[in-house]
Amino acid sequence: MQSDDGLLSRLREPRHQFGWFQKDSLWLRSVSETHDYIEPRQINQMVLSPTSTILKVDIKDGSGYLKSPILGSSEASITQVISLSYPQDTVEVLATSIALYSFVTRGFGESEATKSNAFEISMQMDLLQKASIAKVEELNRAGLETRGPLQMALLLRFVCNSTHC
Repeated sequence: MQSDDGLLSRLREPRHQFGWFQKDSLWLRSVSETHDYIEPRQINQMVLSPTSTILKVDIKDGSGYLKSPILGSSEASITQVISLSYPQDTVEVLATSIALYSFVTRGFGESEATKSNAFEISMQMDLLQKASIAKVEELNRAGLETRGPLQMALLLRFVCNSTHC
């Protein structure tokens, strides 16, 4: 019988080892205490997937999250660099642990400003799409030929190939 190297490599990840939750929970508590947070009462596991595990703790002014990505991922170091480079647009990385292959952030995901901006953009796109659909229907009623995105892409490719653009 052949061994499943994929299964064996997944089982070597720190987050799949016995006692990982206790170790990371203790570390999350210590990070919380060093950042002047309230004493975390309960740590909850929010996500357990093949690619990561996420723990959450309620802290002063929101939530703290510990993420342990898949072994070999550069997510922790990339997130930290982006956090330092663009603090207004990303979560704050409070700590990283090479031994636990985890990092802790204040908050998780999009900021309220980003959500608001994304909502406004999606509303504008919705209005634009509705207006364009109405315009296409008007052109169709008038008997004019209309082209969808695929036909326009093919036409553009044809024009570019024939004129070397």
